Amino acid sequence: GMTVGEVAAILDRRIPGSVIVLSDNLQNTVVSGRLDLTRPTDALRTLAATVDAQVNALAPFGAVLRP
Repeated sequence: GMTVGEVAAILDRRIPGSVIVLSDNLQNTVVSGRLDLTRPTDALRTLAATVDAQVNALAPFGAVLRP
């Protein structure tokens, strides 16, 4: 039971650049489950799919998670 913002902060430390969540509602959405943090990019995509969001990669600057 963590929020999307909390999970994004964890992934932010493992992905080059920054992980930005563009919506307060999305950032405060509570999620549960397990993500494979050894593959942070896949984990971010899984998180996005779980909350029906989109991931836009802005290499090498990071990723944006948006509704």
